[in-house]
Amino acid sequence: MQIVLYSDDINLLIHWEKCIEDNYLTVEDIDELLEIKNSLIVVNYTVFGSSVEYYLGRLNLNNNRVLILHRVPDIQTAKQILSLGAMGYGNAMMRQHYLISAIETIKDNIVWLYPEFTTMLIMEIPSKGTKEDTV
Repeated sequence: MQIVLYSDDINLLIHWEKCIEDNYLTVEDIDELLEIKNSLIVVNYTVFGSSVEYYLGRLNLNNNRVLILHRVPDIQTAKQILSLGAMGYGNAMMRQHYLISAIETIKDNIVWLYPEFTTMLIMEIPSKGTKEDTV
């Protein structure tokens, strides 16, 4: 599966390119990005802005898997992004091993979430009461 990078922030692109090292394609135009098919797309959140639902829909129609990275990730955005069909969400400046892990996980068709958010989501799950609590 081809890895495609797209960002409006050159510093993010440089960081991602260093982390991935090889076997990726960098796209410079949003219209060109929307034509990509059957790929894993790594994109920063700010590119989509308030049109995230539209862009994710278009990319998903082309059988892409999308990893959205955000300079200031938050749990509410993570929930929104995942509910709209993104395969992953995390910190745009995360360390190389996290980025590689995200890409490999998404290639295996498994949703990837920044580890801190996984913990937060688990903490939100209501615990089952003990037998004494239900009596």
